[in-house]
Amino acid sequence: MTPVSVRQKRPMPPSGFLIARTLNSLGLPFSFLGSPDLFTEKISFEHVRRAFEFMQRDALTRFLVLTNYAERLEEFAPALPWPPNIWMGVTIETAEHRRRIECLQRTGAAFKFVSFEPLVGSVGTPNLDGIDWVIIGGETGTKARPTAYRWVEDIFCSCTTNWSGGLDIPIYFRGWGEWISHRLLPQLPPYKTEVKIIQTHANDEIEVMLRVGKKKSGRACPCAEHHPQFPKLPKTLV
Repeated sequence: MTPVSVRQKRPMPPSGFLIARTLNSLGLPFSFLGSPDLFTEKISFEHVRRAFEFMQRDALTRFLVLTNYAERLEEFAPALPWPPNIWMGVTIETAEHRRRIECLQRTGAAFKFVSFEPLVGSVGTPNLDGIDWVIIGGETGTKARPTAYRWVEDIFCSCTTNWSGGLDIPIYFRGWGEWISHRLLPQLPPYKTEVKIIQTHANDEIEVMLRVGKKKSGRACPCAEHHPQFPKLPKTLV
């Protein structure tokens, strides 16, 4: 008798959560547990715990969990499971949010990442000790704010030198958004465009930002030319 192949049945997520199984832009089989921010005050600890237990049971999938509520994450973290397939991250837009990195660093997450997206202000050279991956991106949309080249350059510096013991932290650069710095343009575009002059640091350093649209601003970044984009995955998760 020919054996019957039985496809493994994946566990179902808790009520109120949806799963996006693939991130094509990364080219890797990641999954997002889609919902409102998992650590918002509107979601109880019990619901968060059930979501983490679900992710723990689905060990064949890598889940990226991203939050703006880093203090609540730190509060809940000791009572949550942290298997290697749960990748925990925080969002940083400006220097005002840098403390979220410290909250993440104090959790027991097996894999920690920081998303500087949209990056709309200087974050300096943050301490990224213990961080496994960094994502950077500009803002898009009609009300998009510029992302200065210097701000991105500072983050690459943090991922390459002072905090990481000489080891490069992989950075996935998603693009400049609607604006691009004059430092990246060989010449001005041959059409009228919106221009902003922004102060990139307290020492009166400035950049001229031109609104060219996300397609024309692209993903080209001199800092990223020889820098790893993605973390090395454990064989158990490939």
